[in-house]
Amino acid sequence: MPELETKTLQDPIQINYVSLDRLLLDSENPRFAGLSKDVPEKEILIKLQRETHLDELMDSFEKNGYYSTEPLLVVKSNSHKGKFIVIEGNRRLAAIKTLLKSGKKLKPGLQRQLSDQIPIVLYPNRETLWTYLGFRHINGPQEWDSYSKAVYALRVHKDYGVPIDKIAESIGDRHLTVVKMCNGLRALEQAMKSGYFERGEGDLRRFYFSHLYTILGYDNTRKFLGIKDKPKEIFKENPVPKNKVRELKLLIELLFGAPDGTKKPIIKSQNPDLRYLDSILGSKSATNYLKEYSQESSALENALALTDTEDFKLEDFVSRALNNVRKVSGYLNRYKGDDRIYREMQEIIEVANDVLNRMSATHNKKKI
Repeated sequence: MPELETKTLQDPIQINYVSLDRLLLDSENPRFAGLSKDVPEKEILIKLQRETHLDELMDSFEKNGYYSTEPLLVVKSNSHKGKFIVIEGNRRLAAIKTLLKSGKKLKPGLQRQLSDQIPIVLYPNRETLWTYLGFRHINGPQEWDSYSKAVYALRVHKDYGVPIDKIAESIGDRHLTVVKMCNGLRALEQAMKSGYFERGEGDLRRFYFSHLYTILGYDNTRKFLGIKDKPKEIFKENPVPKNKVRELKLLIELLFGAPDGTKKPIIKSQNPDLRYLDSILGSKSATNYLKEYSQESSALENALALTDTEDFKLEDFVSRALNNVRKVSGYLNRYKGDDRIYREMQEIIEVANDVLNRMSATHNKKKI
């Protein structure tokens, strides 16, 4: 008997029960971005075992079996007749496959259920599921990392022709985060094609992708890279012109280091380091200094000094003061009642209040 198909997300679901050997992990899952679509399932399984936490799921399945209230969401495989690609539920599928291959002795009924009675809901195609996956993983209870989110959002935009504002609306994004992430991905893909960045051999390791898509929203950085696209719109493919690819290489190295490990990233924190770097990229002399001395411990501060940007020096002092006071808060358990430290803390409060009062006039005037 053919499996019953659920046409749309609004229709009542039709649960089918199929054997485990008919279910395939999805090589196009955004978690596996960078993998070939033709990668053997064994490699995907190994990566999930190595880089996601399957133990808790395996323990749950071993004790309780698989709950039919959480069916896997699948589509038919075009290349494997009679089999299904799991669009939602890859970690659960990997946990079941790993458990059954572990050699553990399971209860007879449980062994049979996990081998032959996995609940699935069959949908006609991937496009049907994009809004559900967007809610669940982009801005929902089981969030992907920002790179995976960008991969998925850009794929929906390109493959299904969904306007980016509709994608943003469907996931409750009111801050153009989806646009920023897609723009970061466009620049990163260009860097990958040029050999300036590697995520490792298709692995799932985390990197600070938000550094890239954030700094691409700053004027000096876009000018440095020659990007003509507006930051509130999706960049075209290969947004950096050919005569600026060396600048793209430099930016990628400053943010993430060199692919061969010969250079380490210079950015330690998003705030204020990215603002500092953007200011440096707006100054030729400061940028040249950073090119030559980027691996020195004080390179960012020294390059910033060459910009003569007094606004950033003020911001730097405020940020450092705040960080230092936070550090003090973390050491309060070591305070033994020293009178000198107490008086200095009082003075810090008095100076801070004076500074805040003097700032207030300018701050309030700007708000008006």
